[in-house]
Amino acid sequence: MQLVLPDRPFAGYIFDCDGTLVDSMPLHYRAWNASFRHHGAPWEWTEERFYASAGVPDREIVAALNAEFGVSLDGDEVHETKVEWFVSHLHELTPVAAVAEIVREFHARGEKISVATGSDLSIVDPELQHVGLRHFFEIIVTPADVKRGK
Repeated sequence: MQLVLPDRPFAGYIFDCDGTLVDSMPLHYRAWNASFRHHGAPWEWTEERFYASAGVPDREIVAALNAEFGVSLDGDEVHETKVEWFVSHLHELTPVAAVAEIVREFHARGEKISVATGSDLSIVDPELQHVGLRHFFEIIVTPADVKRGK
């Protein structure tokens, strides 16, 4: 398969955050397991299952695991603990260098750039601040901004 680009300029560019702008997926994986342990989940989530669930809303993941393991963890509580753990470890994050360079280049050229993400703004905003990319984006679209997310 070959990517064929239109023979015209793009009106703008939309970047995902986690795993695209910021090398954050390993930290998200650790945050999930920290939250699961905190709430007494009877499982240890494997990396394979974590990556297979990328883009699925947190509460849906918890509901599916509850059904699979016959427990009733509170999805909101698991989510909040995960967010708190993740934000407390922001210092471990780095930008994806090649993508950060593209962002800087597009910004310098005056291109319209934005972020669309499946994560909450409470995670994305400090994440982008920490890696020095937040000021490039006027618009960040999260699940709270749309009727139907990823």
